[in-house]
Amino acid sequence: MLHLQVFLTDPSTPRLFPKQKQGNSEIRNENPISILDSLMHRRFMRQWARAARLAGTSKLSRLRHVRTTARLLRSHLDRLIHKADERLALPIIGSNNFSRPHNAYWAWRPKLWRGPLQPPGMSSVQTKSILGNEATLFHDCQFSELTLRQLRNQREEALAPYGVRMDVFKLDGSFLSLGIDRRA
Repeated sequence: MLHLQVFLTDPSTPRLFPKQKQGNSEIRNENPISILDSLMHRRFMRQWARAARLAGTSKLSRLRHVRTTARLLRSHLDRLIHKADERLALPIIGSNNFSRPHNAYWAWRPKLWRGPLQPPGMSSVQTKSILGNEATLFHDCQFSELTLRQLRNQREEALAPYGVRMDVFKLDGSFLSLGIDRRA
């Protein structure tokens, strides 16, 4: 297998894989981007850009195939973006750092407060509306003037990576409840 390595040599350009010093000699980090990988990535991006441009005029059978492939790709990309956001943001996403009651055997933080959800919110929320896969809003309002959304905590001292905001503009019912399904 041919593996060509590309290293940035222009001093004004940031290095993707910075050099490391070992004694008097320099050693380059592992995992350099190969020329072949770079060319394949460019080709891949051009193909998807072209597919997007031609979506309005493509044959329906071809469009169905491209849509199915795009949805598969999007599911992988969504998982990648979710993991990247989880690892790169402060406070650390997925953090289970919170005070536990004395003598508690276990503690758990729902995903609603741990990681980003898609969609991040709802408006005119109907009863039994589900946010993420763990939170359900219940109410008996005739006309819903409620919003529910997930917000990213930006302060480093915040213990939970995400917060939940509920706006109640008018409540013409007798109860409002946010139910959280706990893991088994």
